[in-house]
Amino acid sequence: MSDLIKYDPTYNASQATYLYNYVAFYRGLSESGKKKFHRRVKKFIASKDFQFFFDVGKEELLVKTLVAASCMQVTWALDDIYIGSFSYVGIYENGIQLKKAKGKSYNSMWLDNKVRFAWSTVKDGFVVPDDGHQIGLFEWTRALIMQAKKDNILDDFFAAYYRVWCEAAKDIMYVVDEDEEVPVELYGAKLPIIIQHFFEEPEELKKNHPEIYEHTKILLNLDLLEAKEYDYVYSKKIRKEKNIRSKNRVLLFGVQDKVRKFALPAGIMYFILVQIPVVVFIWFSMARWTYFSFSFWGAFIAIAAAGIFAVRRNYYVKRGITRAASIILFILGLIPSLYSVMHMLNYLIPVEHHVKVLPITEQNQLSNYLPWTGFTVPHVNKVIVTTRDFMDSEYKISAVYTHPADIQVSIPLLNKKSVVELHTYTGIFGARVFDGYVVTVRKN
Repeated sequence: MSDLIKYDPTYNASQATYLYNYVAFYRGLSESGKKKFHRRVKKFIASKDFQFFFDVGKEELLVKTLVAASCMQVTWALDDIYIGSFSYVGIYENGIQLKKAKGKSYNSMWLDNKVRFAWSTVKDGFVVPDDGHQIGLFEWTRALIMQAKKDNILDDFFAAYYRVWCEAAKDIMYVVDEDEEVPVELYGAKLPIIIQHFFEEPEELKKNHPEIYEHTKILLNLDLLEAKEYDYVYSKKIRKEKNIRSKNRVLLFGVQDKVRKFALPAGIMYFILVQIPVVVFIWFSMARWTYFSFSFWGAFIAIAAAGIFAVRRNYYVKRGITRAASIILFILGLIPSLYSVMHMLNYLIPVEHHVKVLPITEQNQLSNYLPWTGFTVPHVNKVIVTTRDFMDSEYKISAVYTHPADIQVSIPLLNKKSVVELHTYTGIFGARVFDGYVVTVRKN
């Protein structure tokens, strides 16, 4: 930090000047990189709801710029640039509070610097006492870690490779008791410190801890020492060297075997668990009224086959999970979802209606023509009561009942001279759907 210009409270600088004076990462970017960084800082500030809990005065732009710049620095080459899980940023004298929205207490995260600096102290030369690190790197790294552990980050690779980094730290860094039972997450507590060192003294970190430096470089997708012409983005350098189009960092960095162990996002399992009651509800309310259809199952198999390739491409190839996990994901995730959606659309979108006269002479025979015996009950839409048979010249309708109570009273009149019509319709996927009975009975 010795190369930074000392803060002058009487100096009303522009945001770009603040970035150049106080953010070493920004100064090392190309001109196009500087413009992109500045643009992201402005968008970050515009997209967040800032609230100050001390008299910030005319330094408001300065403090906002520092907070935004530290986040943009850590997330420079990640997919979740703005850490979208949080829209509220509360600025205190000794820390930062992140929340989903202003006034909401849940999903709140405190980014409290261990040395408990005050912004007034920080502005006096931008040096944290006994700590020469840039402001905010430690805090925003903690935010990324917490979101990754909750699988609440858009960057799937970071969420997966964070666990790989912790495993590497367990083998390389003797920072805690060498007990095999120690949770690997405890090693992640050292990541913010390493990332500060990574940005401040990359040469020293690479010299003293080359393996952890490589893991950190892959995790953040940044190469501060050898990729400046690409604005530090490590994957761009690898893509050019390997001359491949894929943007998948798992494949670019060749870390499939390392990532597969951790790469099945928890969100997929949540999706599977949440959809179970939805699938059951759709089947019970819609699909149980559907007859077997070769056209429906033909369409289902065709779409499911396409789904197999989609799952393989997006999870086995792109995310690097194991083949077995991909199959489980397909069976437990895609098939029930596809089955329920197809049945719902088939039920709700009729294409062609059908009427068939059935040889039914007793009330208990109505259940013989239902799609799922035991799971469905006869549904009579209408009972027509006549005084004569159909073929009688004096045939006359005496009553038409559509109310369930009237139907229940009239159904016992069903006999050999009654006429029972089965009404169905063909849905959009070709499956026939039960649409109720219309019963004509003769009143003696």
